[in-house]
Amino acid sequence: MSGFTTRLQTLLLLVVLAGGVGVTLPAAEESGLEQQLAEIGRRLTGNAPPPDKLARRLVQLSRRGDACRRGRLLLWLIDQSADLRPVIRRGNFSGARLSGVRLAGVSLADRLKKKSLDQAYRSADYLAGRRVFSVDLEGIVLTGARLDQADLHGANLQRADLARASLRRSNLAGAVLNGANLAGADLSGADLRGARLVGADLRGIRQKGTRWQGAVLRKALLSGRAPPAATSSAPARATKPRPEDLAFFENRNEQLPVARCVKCHRPG
Repeated sequence: MSGFTTRLQTLLLLVVLAGGVGVTLPAAEESGLEQQLAEIGRRLTGNAPPPDKLARRLVQLSRRGDACRRGRLLLWLIDQSADLRPVIRRGNFSGARLSGVRLAGVSLADRLKKKSLDQAYRSADYLAGRRVFSVDLEGIVLTGARLDQADLHGANLQRADLARASLRRSNLAGAVLNGANLAGADLSGADLRGARLVGADLRGIRQKGTRWQGAVLRKALLSGRAPPAATSSAPARATKPRPEDLAFFENRNEQLPVARCVKCHRPG
């Protein structure tokens, strides 16, 4: 639980720096949430999904919580070894306050870099298609969430609802946002280099200082001009990979996106 504790401490520090207005939980409520999560955590088993009863309980916690409680619950869900993706997709994290928090972990490709081909393809994570992304938040509801300066690089945010979310100066480099709803979101200063936004709703976004180099915007819904690259008013174009990166992909990990990520990486 060290990762959760560190991220929770970061979140609480940001609350203090922000003055804590409308963010801090009453002591009794805070203690109650931690007790419930500790109890649920003891009943989770390995990498398995939670029993239906526990999943429903976690979903209810997300729907009843305020902005701070929802943010803290999401951090806890991400930090567990159990497969809690169904809970994340069914829950409601609207308005969650997660500014400055590192949500991204280490992707499967990064974890396999030092493995031999045989070790990589025989690894439990590869065979199960588990933890492929830095964090898997596919289909999550984060409408109006505060994610300023949050680290979401390489995240799976396909079909996520981020309408009106604040993502100022957030790190979304390499993230997959295909089909995501970003209508009215504030992306000012955000890093979206290499991100995939095929079919994403980008109408009404704020994009002052946003970095779009290499982002894929095919079939995206736009209002006004297309998001510019850093040095051009034209839509972003894919950057040429470095020879060493291309060689590593072709010789080691080419089958990973083909076998596990085709729904994200197929031609759009």
